[in-house]
Amino acid sequence: MSTTASMYTVASAFAAAEKAFFGKNWRWKPVSDLQRRFVSEILEPTRSELAYIPEIESIASSSEAPINEFLRRKGFDIQLDKFPEPSRLERPWGAASVLDVLMKWEMKGVADELETPDGKTYPAARLSKKAVDIVCAGNVDVAILATQSADVAYMAMWDKQVEHFELLAAVENLSRARKSYAPYEGLIFPMVDLDHEVDIGWLKGLSTTPDEKGYVNIITQALQQTKLKMNHVGARIKDAVTIGGIRFTASLDRPLPPLIINKPFLFWVKRPGLSRPLFAARITEEHWKNPGSLEM
Repeated sequence: MSTTASMYTVASAFAAAEKAFFGKNWRWKPVSDLQRRFVSEILEPTRSELAYIPEIESIASSSEAPINEFLRRKGFDIQLDKFPEPSRLERPWGAASVLDVLMKWEMKGVADELETPDGKTYPAARLSKKAVDIVCAGNVDVAILATQSADVAYMAMWDKQVEHFELLAAVENLSRARKSYAPYEGLIFPMVDLDHEVDIGWLKGLSTTPDEKGYVNIITQALQQTKLKMNHVGARIKDAVTIGGIRFTASLDRPLPPLIINKPFLFWVKRPGLSRPLFAARITEEHWKNPGSLEM
């Protein structure tokens, strides 16, 4: 299964929402490991780097209609659900970002075909030895393709399925690895026509601390769609991210959500004078039953 990671588009959508709707003196409150990694490894470090990506265009609105129209106009199918009506305590908001990058190989290749080990044939691109550098990074052969801009493309075979941050870590490790010359005469690679939706639902529930006016923001929708076309001429990358959320007052009148224990859990009892728990257990699903009474 193909996996893509275009975290700068995600960060740009967040930046658009923050600028348009968030006040001052707030910070993000992750509620999962993926959210914590996103905030610390992606969102915070990339804010100052977005200026180096003029191919990203963003929009923010308190209505889903202009955001969805922006996405359709840019050629994407993902759409935010209809926002709830604003109330005295709650205000919906949303944002979207679109990345559109066209790269052309510095030296154009030719159309070709390749055959996989199982005998299947696919359309491919062939680049000459002058058009590509191939090095060995650790024990992985990496093709380095110069483009007509400052961008550089890399390719390497990778059998292991990776998702999100594991994908980013794999390519970063290959980029940093010590490299040696790999004796190949050019490069043949499959042509690509990819269009899929990326699961970024793990961003839902990410919220902020209250700002100086006591408002809190929470993400309720998160969608991403990625398109990639690649052949002997170059590559076109289009990526869209849209997020939606609710801004509400952190009023004491607002009920807090309950803690839901829906996984195996620990239970223990402590008693004054005892240096250890009186009782402790980890309780799993096979014992989640109605006892009827506490009699034994």
